[in-house]
Amino acid sequence: MPAQWQYFSDGPSRTYEWGGGTLVFKRRANRETTVLSPKTALLVQALKALGADRADQSVMATLRAKFDAKERMRAAREAKYVASWVYEIIKRLAEEERNA
Repeated sequence: MPAQWQYFSDGPSRTYEWGGGTLVFKRRANRETTVLSPKTALLVQALKALGADRADQSVMATLRAKFDAKERMRAAREAKYVASWVYEIIKRLAEEERNA
């Protein structure tokens, strides 16, 4: 089974066949990658890959388990300029902490 490695880049999207696998470079805006902490960038990209309609309560519970309160608050501060639906989910995660 061939492997596919995906990387986010601020350059153009490209696909290369290499060493029995595929390298995929996907274009992402800097506001979704380089200006965010690594954990916030991972959270943003995971939510984008999942999609808005699949971010249900089980996903929210998993995110609460993987990101502690401090990380969720940091993500809410950093992710203000990502896609609005992604930011709303991150903001909800952070607000749950404040309301608890």
